[in-house]
Amino acid sequence: MITAESDLFLEITYDRLFQILKDILQMYSDYAVTIHENGTIAGIRERILYREELNRLSDTEFNDETISAYQESMNDFLTELDQLEEAAVKEIKNGKMVPVYYIFRLFRFTPFEKLLFLFSFAAANNVHFKRIFALLSDDYDLEYPTVELCTRIFTLNPVERMMLSKNFVERYDDFSILYQDVDTKQKQHLLQEPMMISQRVYSFLWDVASENDELKKFITVCLPYKNGEKLLVQEEILDGIKRICRVGEKQKILYLCGEPGCGRKSILKQFCSDNRITLIMVDCIKLFLCRNDKGYEDFIREIVLESMLRGDAFVAFTDFDTEKNSFQELEEIVWRMEQYSDFFGFTLNGDGESLPKSHYETIRINIENLSVENRRIVWKYYLENMKEQLSITKSDIKELLDVLPAQYILTPGAIKNSVSDAVLQMNGMGFAKVNREILNEACQKQIAHMLGNDATKIRTIHNFEDLILPASQKKLLTDAVNRIRYRNKVFSEWGFHEKVAYGKGTSMIFYGPPGTGKTMGAQVLAKELGLELYKVDMAKVMSRYVGESEKKLGEIFEHGKKSQSILFFDEADVLFGKRSEVKDSQDKYANASTAYLLQKIEEYEGVIILATNLLQNFDAAFMRRFQFIIEFPFPDEMQRLQIWENVFPGKMPCEELDYEFLAAQFKLSGSQIKNIALSAAFMAAGEKRKVGMADIFKAMKRENSKVGKNMISSDFGGYYYLMEEGDE
Repeated sequence: MITAESDLFLEITYDRLFQILKDILQMYSDYAVTIHENGTIAGIRERILYREELNRLSDTEFNDETISAYQESMNDFLTELDQLEEAAVKEIKNGKMVPVYYIFRLFRFTPFEKLLFLFSFAAANNVHFKRIFALLSDDYDLEYPTVELCTRIFTLNPVERMMLSKNFVERYDDFSILYQDVDTKQKQHLLQEPMMISQRVYSFLWDVASENDELKKFITVCLPYKNGEKLLVQEEILDGIKRICRVGEKQKILYLCGEPGCGRKSILKQFCSDNRITLIMVDCIKLFLCRNDKGYEDFIREIVLESMLRGDAFVAFTDFDTEKNSFQELEEIVWRMEQYSDFFGFTLNGDGESLPKSHYETIRINIENLSVENRRIVWKYYLENMKEQLSITKSDIKELLDVLPAQYILTPGAIKNSVSDAVLQMNGMGFAKVNREILNEACQKQIAHMLGNDATKIRTIHNFEDLILPASQKKLLTDAVNRIRYRNKVFSEWGFHEKVAYGKGTSMIFYGPPGTGKTMGAQVLAKELGLELYKVDMAKVMSRYVGESEKKLGEIFEHGKKSQSILFFDEADVLFGKRSEVKDSQDKYANASTAYLLQKIEEYEGVIILATNLLQNFDAAFMRRFQFIIEFPFPDEMQRLQIWENVFPGKMPCEELDYEFLAAQFKLSGSQIKNIALSAAFMAAGEKRKVGMADIFKAMKRENSKVGKNMISSDFGGYYYLMEEGDE
């Protein structure tokens, strides 16, 4: 923790350090620089050098006695610097830190490298030092020390100077990141380049808590002791990473692959926290927005420098999307990171099938969907954590945990967002307590999918009371709902997943004449389960191009898996009719599409409904693959009466309508009755009156005319006069 006391200690230490540096420079001037009577320094530009002055400035002027005396004095100063460093390091336990000594230990500086770095720091801090270095370098533009000048200051021995220069050039790549850009490609020129510490390093030397304002746009720093939430699940993945990637090992790249929100960042945070190292997450989306302002090379240098200044932090580039961003960008980041870092990582959106070649060891881990048990753990944590905001009890939580984990295949991040969004919705709607409908809507918002490209979303407005079916059919639908709702209990808690290798989803066939409620049955299921319903357009799926149908079917099932939607295939006999003999290539590919769809149905762990008007056209071998085959029969008189009694909204103004007569006299499907009622309502609304029997009969005539059936007055029994009046 930074305090006023530690700041004062830092200033006192640096004042003493700068004074020692001044004394060293004074000593060097006394030994190696000629001062004329007029006060000028021999060798400064625009002054003629005489032979004796040139000899004085050359190495050959110094005899062994002079060199020895100089070195003895230099050693005294170096000892004094060491003592100052040791005293400062001892104060760390008291919360007093001198950052320059952290730099020394981090990069394992030699005494010579320490002196050069201190001179560079002094020049950045005080213009007085800049003037001294310019004068000593015989160049007013060289306001920072060069390696060549520092070797002359460090020793008068020419052989030692050569060794110091050689060693510095060999080691420069290890700590070049501390200095502002120097063209290291021309290392023979490195000795004459001004060694300027970077602005970020200078800020750090005065304040360890300082930050890089430019990097703050796209990095997040996670300190090990401020990790926040404990990893709830996926401990086996974390343990695997710990075994493979031991901290301190060299030349490794870790790739965590999966969909956004699957827990990759949480795993990295826990890995770094357990190893007591800082994590720096680089948001690739934000990084790419900034890349036009600055090249990758400069950004990577600054990111790695930040990592080093924060205790050799682990750098992870997060949310790199292999579909949206080019492979070349990933390759360039890897290549540049390899120049500075021995161990770094990525979180990739996708499976990471194609990764850049590297001489580093590449470790790729794919993070799959959570099991129902693990989703239950995550749901439980966030529901209990936000229990007060949701206004729910332990009993409510238990009830929700029986449904939500199995119903929605969500990532940990999506579960967290769902609960947070439910709180916002609850408050926005003014509800005192969250309910299942709000949570369902919040979950569906988290599900990103592309089903809308090949399917149509159907509104789920109907419930079981709206569906008029025989009791046996309704019981089958209820059983289907229970199979979906309690899938987790049977397969996971009761252990049936060990007995059943495939076919863990719920697949159904709805069959019956047109208009008997097959689509409504799918809507009822979706509403009861709180799932979205998508009707697949078979015309789009059945492409005339070879292999295209399979591709589209694969995409539909993949997006269905992501969205946990109910997939509703209408007119499914297009694909599931009795297999034809292979007379030509078209028959061959049609059968291949059917086989592929059957395979996908068996693999799919969600809900699939196939609808057909003609079950007899289905191949018997196909029907054995489905858990439920439910008939939607043409309604009998009692069922038609129920439909008529429920078809008009309660708000609609009606005359006294003879529903019993309508049900007994006219054999209509539920869809036909709905169309007639709607048409009659519009007639009455247009004439600003209540709906009457005459409106229903006129609408009925129009509905029958669609199928080529003409009705006469006598068809309407005792109400024939209404149609005679209407005809006139």
